[in-house]
Amino acid sequence: MPRRRRDPEPVARVFGEAVRSRREKRGWTLEQLGERMDRPDGKYLGELERGYHSPTLTTAKQIADALETSLSSLVEDL
Repeated sequence: MPRRRRDPEPVARVFGEAVRSRREKRGWTLEQLGERMDRPDGKYLGELERGYHSPTLTTAKQIADALETSLSSLVEDL
């Protein structure tokens, strides 16, 4: 697993906020999103939503697919 940053990274935080917003609109927990991605580790996703992890492009696409949204919609505010 990637090492956690000491402070949130601004771009990662904006991406994470977009993920959290869409996840919460669906009423899903971090674990439910993780299960849809075949990655049931809610801790990683929680840290990603807070900007402590920058996902790879592959992981970002998996998140978008699990949320049934486009990747471009998750990065449009970057």
